[in-house]
Amino acid sequence: SVEVSPRMAYDRPGPFVSKDLFLNIYSWDSAFTALGLWPGDRRMGWDALTAVLHGQHPSGMVPSPLAVNGFHYRFTNPPVQGWILGLM
Repeated sequence: SVEVSPRMAYDRPGPFVSKDLFLNIYSWDSAFTALGLWPGDRRMGWDALTAVLHGQHPSGMVPSPLAVNGFHYRFTNPPVQGWILGLM
């Protein structure tokens, strides 16, 4: 993954899953990336886990993807963030 600095719609660092092809932060990808990062870099692991959560819709829906131009709610994913947090 590639860490992205805060800018535009991103208010904290977060992981892109690719340097070239997938230039968004995806809900599941960032959660599983967080689990892998946690043992070696807790700050980056936490940022990866929480990157999409600040865009949570009032209905509870978590954006996927979080793109540079804003939040997208067109796809829904089971909320793995809580499960991942328990493993961290």
